[in-house]
Amino acid sequence: VPFGIKDQNPFYRIYDADSLQLLLKGFNIIGERYYKGIDRKHWVPDIKENLSNIDSQSKGYTQAVACIVCEKI
Repeated sequence: VPFGIKDQNPFYRIYDADSLQLLLKGFNIIGERYYKGIDRKHWVPDIKENLSNIDSQSKGYTQAVACIVCEKI
């Protein structure tokens, strides 16, 4: 899911750490990875704390994502 400063537009929601935790309530998290977009071509691994201030709304495209593997409790 798009990750960074919490916001939304007509196409997608951007989750911050708190809203992502709320989204995943009722799920057991098996793994999580975070990635930062580079020049709209590549994704590089990063840590959640580095991406928490990324603003994907003003740029008009997703600049960071959270990839979560989970199972329903």
